Amino acid sequence: MAGTQVNQNRKAIIVGGSSKYSITTTCTVAGTLQDVNIFLLDIITDTDPKDDVLNRVIEIADLNSYPTDRDLAVAQNTGAWRSASVTLVYDDVATANAAWKEFSNRINTLVENTDVYFAEFETLDDGQVITYPTADESAQTAVKAAYAATVPALTAAQDALTAHTAECTQLETDLATIESQLTLATSDSSTYVSIQASLTAINASDNFNYGTLVSNQALLRTENGASDATTVQQDSIETILVGNDAALTQFATQNAAQATLLTGSVAAVVSTLQARVTSLTQQKNAKLVELNNCHIASSKLQAQVITATATSEVALAAVVAICPDFVP
Repeated sequence: MAGTQVNQNRKAIIVGGSSKYSITTTCTVAGTLQDVNIFLLDIITDTDPKDDVLNRVIEIADLNSYPTDRDLAVAQNTGAWRSASVTLVYDDVATANAAWKEFSNRINTLVENTDVYFAEFETLDDGQVITYPTADESAQTAVKAAYAATVPALTAAQDALTAHTAECTQLETDLATIESQLTLATSDSSTYVSIQASLTAINASDNFNYGTLVSNQALLRTENGASDATTVQQDSIETILVGNDAALTQFATQNAAQATLLTGSVAAVVSTLQARVTSLTQQKNAKLVELNNCHIASSKLQAQVITATATSEVALAAVVAICPDFVP
């Protein structure tokens, strides 16, 4: 809050042909005072405010004894009221100069006394309970300082634990994400390994069947040549065998393409998926170690908070023991 401020206008004037010295003082900012009405003016003529005369710069007790409204003061017959402004006129400059300085001192005294009154002296209507024996000021100051010194350490420990807890929470989130990815990758890898196994079995069966068909084809061709069939009949059978040769060639080509698919695309996909599973497993293991270390660090930080709390509570108890009304 800004301090109490007054505006003071000092000047020379002519009154009835004589030189006078006027001092007009107006309180513009109350500061720590209750209001700006700090001048107690005596009411000389109820109907003429110009006749009012300065009694004094108010005392603390005047705050509740005199109104700040002149008409109300007249109605209540208080004989005086509190004003925010007053004008004083002096015959010579030396007296006027001394007057404004003394006036300023009295205003300053009012502010200082009011601050002490409200900060230390005034009690509630029920009064203040004081417990005896009281500790000396130095002892009170010492235990309060000791308690105050524990607060930063406790705050720092709590902040460190809070920050580290957030780090552990983030690690747990990261681990959950990796585990989810690993589950999907493992499922995908298993699916493609199963597909690869099925295709491999089919290719092996097809190769076996191809070999059987080639052997049968050769046996038929041999038997056809050794048979007692006519040449026309043998040629007719050979024509069929030649057709079989074309089919077997196509069969062999398809088996080769299937083998290439197994060793190429399918194998590549399976290898990629297995590598991802391996990578994610390694990431999961690393994250587990990191999270475990984080939990260990959190336990240490929790211990520091417990120690700092206990230290602060002991220091606070020492303060309360000699200052029962102390509020941390």
